[in-house]
Amino acid sequence: MYDSSSGGADFVLKADNKKIIFEIGFGDKNEVIKQIKTTAKNINGFDYGIIISGGSSDIEMIEDKIIKVPLKLFLAI
Repeated sequence: MYDSSSGGADFVLKADNKKIIFEIGFGDKNEVIKQIKTTAKNINGFDYGIIISGGSSDIEMIEDKIIKVPLKLFLAI
């Protein structure tokens, strides 16, 4: 599902009653987190948030349910 609302994340994957919000972002980390939370509000919650980003080569836990995955690692999956 694509979130077309202004300030929303890029897309939402729904599988087995789980909602996973994806944001591909290379800008300010706080802005990217805000986009995930905006989409979460629009879809009445989420189970996980995944930020796909350049920069660091490590997976990083951003918040309780949000992780940041390097683009190269995501593409290797």
